[in-house]
Amino acid sequence: MEMPLIISMRPKYARLILSGEKKFELRRKFIRVPAGTRAIIYASENVRAFVGEFKIGRVFRLRIDDLWELVGPYAKVSFKEFLRYFKRCSTGVAIEIRDPYEYPKAIPLDAIRLEIKDSMWAPPVDYELLPDNHPVIVAINEYLKAISQEFGTRRPRRRA
Repeated sequence: MEMPLIISMRPKYARLILSGEKKFELRRKFIRVPAGTRAIIYASENVRAFVGEFKIGRVFRLRIDDLWELVGPYAKVSFKEFLRYFKRCSTGVAIEIRDPYEYPKAIPLDAIRLEIKDSMWAPPVDYELLPDNHPVIVAINEYLKAISQEFGTRRPRRRA
């Protein structure tokens, strides 16, 4: 059974990923997942919606200095932001972003809560693997089907 991942992030990073500009997502820690794992992006803050997804490529776990040297220009953060984020960490993780695509229409968190009949369900603060048959994944997939029909596409538009 496929285990998609819901990954939460600030809207500015979600936009950079979906535009194809951000090639690596940085995390302090990350679980081992196979390349090709589906990562569904939840944009937090004022957006509060599922906005797109990407496939996970290679995952690098390195010392902070080595991590910056490898992915710095592709992570779309300044060196200062990088150091602030990894403060007190000796190692970090860079997740390669493959095949990002933006949903034609964002799926609001409230719509998912309504669909699964759980007004208290919250997206993970960082990330969470969920089975393909989890009510949240099923609800997102159903919304994607409906959105695709509404926009006349088989699947959401891919970005380079």
